Amino acid sequence: MQSPAEKNSDSTGKPLDYLDVLREGMIALNAAGPDGFEGLVAEVLTHACGRSFRLAASGSQGGRDGDDGTVYFEAKRYVGDLKRPAVSDKLLELGVRGVEHIDLFVLAVTCPVSAQHAEFYAKACDDIGIELLLLDWEESSLRQPALAVLLSLATEVARRFFAENLPDKAERIAGALSEMESRVDSRLPAEMLSRLTSPLASFSYARASSEKWFKKIFASVRVARGILHQPVAPFDSNAGNYRARPALANELAVALTSPPDEGFWMLQGCEGAGKTWLLASTWNELAHSPILVFILPDECRDPARLYDLEGFVANKLAMQSEQTIHGDALKRWRRRLKTWETSPQAERARLVVYLDGINQSPDVNWRQWIESLSAYVQSIGGRLIVSARPEVAQRVADTVASPCRQLNVPEWTEQELSEILKSLEIERNQMPPQVFVALRNPRLLGIALEVLDKREINGLEELHPERLLFEYMNKACRDSAVQLEPRKFAQTLQGLAAEFMRRVNAKQTNDLDVYSTDFVAGLSAAADSQFFQPVPWESNHYAIHRNGLSLALGLWIVSELDKEVRNGRDPAEHLERLIEPIEALDFTADAMLAAVMVAFLDAGKDSKVGAVLFCRYCNLQNRPSNEEVALLGLARRRTGLVLDAAQFAIEKGHSPDNGLIGATLSAIRDDSQAWATMHERIATWLTLRSDAVDNIGGIDQAEKKVQVQNRQKEYEERLRNLSQAERTILDEVNGVCISRDVKPYHSLAFLLMRGQSLAPFAQQMVVWSLGTSLLSSFYSLHDEFLQLVQYNTEDWEKTRGAILRESSRLREPEVSEKGKWALWRLLTSTGALLDSAEAKAL
Repeated sequence: MQSPAEKNSDSTGKPLDYLDVLREGMIALNAAGPDGFEGLVAEVLTHACGRSFRLAASGSQGGRDGDDGTVYFEAKRYVGDLKRPAVSDKLLELGVRGVEHIDLFVLAVTCPVSAQHAEFYAKACDDIGIELLLLDWEESSLRQPALAVLLSLATEVARRFFAENLPDKAERIAGALSEMESRVDSRLPAEMLSRLTSPLASFSYARASSEKWFKKIFASVRVARGILHQPVAPFDSNAGNYRARPALANELAVALTSPPDEGFWMLQGCEGAGKTWLLASTWNELAHSPILVFILPDECRDPARLYDLEGFVANKLAMQSEQTIHGDALKRWRRRLKTWETSPQAERARLVVYLDGINQSPDVNWRQWIESLSAYVQSIGGRLIVSARPEVAQRVADTVASPCRQLNVPEWTEQELSEILKSLEIERNQMPPQVFVALRNPRLLGIALEVLDKREINGLEELHPERLLFEYMNKACRDSAVQLEPRKFAQTLQGLAAEFMRRVNAKQTNDLDVYSTDFVAGLSAAADSQFFQPVPWESNHYAIHRNGLSLALGLWIVSELDKEVRNGRDPAEHLERLIEPIEALDFTADAMLAAVMVAFLDAGKDSKVGAVLFCRYCNLQNRPSNEEVALLGLARRRTGLVLDAAQFAIEKGHSPDNGLIGATLSAIRDDSQAWATMHERIATWLTLRSDAVDNIGGIDQAEKKVQVQNRQKEYEERLRNLSQAERTILDEVNGVCISRDVKPYHSLAFLLMRGQSLAPFAQQMVVWSLGTSLLSSFYSLHDEFLQLVQYNTEDWEKTRGAILRESSRLREPEVSEKGKWALWRLLTSTGALLDSAEAKAL
């Protein structure tokens, strides 16, 4: 039995390095065949990469549909010094006889290869479109030999191979393999494995890389938006509105799996119906998905690409895969496409080219593109699928000579939508009927659910058609539904509204809502949106939908009022002039509600605009029956604007507490953020005082004037008689005194305070009581205040304690008579027996 030293020494007894042992073992193998050096390399590669590596000479399956993932390669062993012609002749031979089934040229040599020769071989392989894996035997202190690194990827496989094919040296080689495992830099095997499994290494890896790239996109809304410019992500867990459509998917699967024939397929459906979603989900669910090429309409604007469709398609294939060096990947795909053009159908890969949303680029010559692309894709064994809106799809079908098979993709049926909403615990009867109809469109449903998810609304019942279109306007460009950024989209709609009003004022009655794409910049792009429908009697003319017109008028009204405020004019007066002509058209309320919505949702608009609009809307006749929930949603979002509207109404002589403004504010008090805003405003209103005495008296005007003047003098006298404690009470809250009636502010404050905790307002209630006593009006809110506090069921005990503490300075001896009356009112309001007794004593 040999000792370990004898096992790893040469014939003279000189110790052998473990690398020498490995090199001698490989040299001792046959050069070719499954039991030789080629077989060793094939088995190590197969085990390391997890897919079959087969010698090219053993035959090829090419790229046919039954591709089992095999990687075909060439491997040659050279024992002595490597002469360049030995390799260059082999590469020349490959170039001459064709390399359509070879993706990887493995050059395995047991000697060093100079950098100059390595560069030459790499360039030669690149010229014929294959990848070079150079496994030489360069030993240095800086790196392990590449061939040794390959063996480290599967040492157990190498041990078994040597045991079976070189049994007399197997034990020595096994020991060398173990030592190599402990010495090899762990980064080197990882780097080599990365190259071996790169899409450049084989068609199988390239195909898998393409499939992985698309599946990653179809599983993430964010990634899909960034790359495909639309949220095509049916397998994103957050895409709650997606539902399978088996009947349509089965029909589309025919296009994706059947052998190619003349012509192309057309997916037709309205904007947002889910045409691309259907393609993505159907493709993903197939057991053997075809290679997919996804073309955006803007990529077809350059007609020069029609003259190199091979390069165009190859470039898309190279880009739509996991990260590789683009130039190298492009060459590989060009070679594969050339091969498929001349190969029998059985040896071609299944390929589908999808041309998405051609209606988005109406200036492209789609007839020429579809004719050319369909013919080319068919020549390489693939199929072209196009998507478009119905009117564009029909135009293409009528003008293209190639046969067109149309598949209609409708919106959700009522039953499908009801099932989707039910799965989200949303009842159909929670929303207006018009909104339910609109949500049958998958894109609008997705937008509605996104707004709901972001808590911009509390429920879908807060939506109304104009609000839904407003959200669509702001998100359509992001999702590539419209090639207009939100600001330009809004400007386009404002321009249409201005033209609509010009027609109305000119007494025009025909086609008020029809516009040519030449009318205003942006309409050509906007015409492809949810706002418009092409008219059948004239090309390039579109009618704006009723809800779209309401939103357009709302945007226009807000823009006009914003201009008035910027230039120091009264927006309320201008608003009356704007809406007067609309009133005759019977949708003033819809346009005004849209304007209120725009002003409330656009934080950049002056608050005066929102206040004026809300106040005027609340005074309209024949408001929409479903307005309440929509208004409440807006009011929760911008409570401050509703409070501003209340103040504006009071300044105009109205009492908002008995109208829609008061009702709206009362209804949203349960919202913590809304109440926090109201709390601050209520505190301010309670500290408002007035120096305007009652303007009443006898019939005789002279006598009345004298009485008012006397009241004014009495008021001023009461102010002068205030004690320091009373003045401090007024000064601490920085209360404001104005020369008009403040009771409407106090009345609205009391309305909003009902049913709420009153203790936090104790200081302000003391100030209110003192100010009320000072003015001594015949029409004070004395009784209303007593009812507010006495019937407090939220925090009566805390409120009583807070009032007693805050009013303690009114018990001081020098307090004026009116101060004592203020204290009397406060003590009486609590309803406590002790407080009532103290009040009587005053």
